[in-house]
Amino acid sequence: MTLIGEGETFSLPAFADVLDALAREGDDLFYRGDIAARIATDCRTGGGTPSADDLAAYQVIKRSPLARQYRDSTLHTNPPPSTGGILIAFALDLLSDVDLGRNPLAAVDSLVSLARAMGATNKARIDRLMDGEATIDFLDPDFVDLYRREITRRPAALRGTTHISAIDGAGNAAGLSLSNGEGSSYLVLGTGIMLNNMLGEEGLNPGGFHRWAEDTRICSMMAPTLVEEPGGAHTIMGSGGSNRIRTAILQVPVNLLDHSMSVEEAVNRPRIHVEGGTLSAGEGFDAGDLKAAASPDAVETWDGVNLFFGGVHAVRHDPARDQFSGAGDPRRGGVSRIV
Repeated sequence: MTLIGEGETFSLPAFADVLDALAREGDDLFYRGDIAARIATDCRTGGGTPSADDLAAYQVIKRSPLARQYRDSTLHTNPPPSTGGILIAFALDLLSDVDLGRNPLAAVDSLVSLARAMGATNKARIDRLMDGEATIDFLDPDFVDLYRREITRRPAALRGTTHISAIDGAGNAAGLSLSNGEGSSYLVLGTGIMLNNMLGEEGLNPGGFHRWAEDTRICSMMAPTLVEEPGGAHTIMGSGGSNRIRTAILQVPVNLLDHSMSVEEAVNRPRIHVEGGTLSAGEGFDAGDLKAAASPDAVETWDGVNLFFGGVHAVRHDPARDQFSGAGDPRRGGVSRIV
């Protein structure tokens, strides 16, 4: 076996055939047909748990988005049982009574508040979302207030996703996030389909693979998010980045609404991420501010543009100005086009 070299073409003819068949035959081919039978057989012989009945019983569930107020705008994001949207909403609730100022890089108080909100959100995720599905009571005002008062002021005790955002000429917005995790390395024979490894994603399943309850729909950190502003302008966004999805998306509405940035500025602005007692920061922050924001925990800095901090791809429509704008995150090779 040899690796593909630069300039060579990678092709998956079996996968192309499967996509063509799915387009003609529908999803029964995967969940109840030949592909399902192959997956079930391999799981049975290889010691896996999914069965043919599990595949046949799978259903797509349409849910209403989680709507939260932030400043004078409304955010619509991925609802429970997914965790990404509810964690973003939780962090914004913690920030709702904080004046973040006008300059997110120069104001140490703003950076400290943002870092504390991220740290508190991460601890709350472990405390409340580790076992079973996320529920809306995670955003109960008393619980948010408890974390604001008792956790955010104290030291904590303690990949493979892509996104597309689109707005059409009439202002209709859509966001699509899709992930295979890091991939399981298992290809369904003769199909080119690689199954995911979601139970191995710490950000989704912090309790570990063998603690996931059977017959429980897995959570997701993916969180396509729509921001509606009072004047009618709206921005649709989403990100890859595993457990950094929630902090990457969190900082873009903050940049848009608190710091009055354009979409491109809001996406390109350096980011931080707080997890496991460490504040990670991209280029552009003052070292003293980072130390103050992380104190007494650790700080790590990243040089240049780095995919560690997610990849928020966002587009915006301002009907009052009849203006479309967008930004593809350079951290993950994003592009934006107006056609």
